[in-house]
Amino acid sequence: MITTKPFYHWQKKAFSLDTEYRDVLRMLTHATNIFLDINSVCALVDLPRQETLDTITELEGAGWLTYGRKLSKRNGNVSNSLYVALSERVARRQLTQLKFKDKKNGRY
Repeated sequence: MITTKPFYHWQKKAFSLDTEYRDVLRMLTHATNIFLDINSVCALVDLPRQETLDTITELEGAGWLTYGRKLSKRNGNVSNSLYVALSERVARRQLTQLKFKDKKNGRY
């Protein structure tokens, strides 16, 4: 059985976005990890660093992206590195985790 990935919200609305926004969103959509370091995003997108940071800020303000920091499991320290992810991917992951937790507890 062949399954295709569902379209992300930004892909459905891509015609209304500028090229630099689409580049950042596309890169985050196809990344293996859900969260990517801000420096990695700047390195992978063909825009000047400051323009990439401005684009990320605007996308986050519009609700397309979300920020995060790593938390050490041992001592609870927070990383200095800032990570960014596509909001839709984070929401889907959280819903999936909740679904499987409920099945473990006998609830559906």
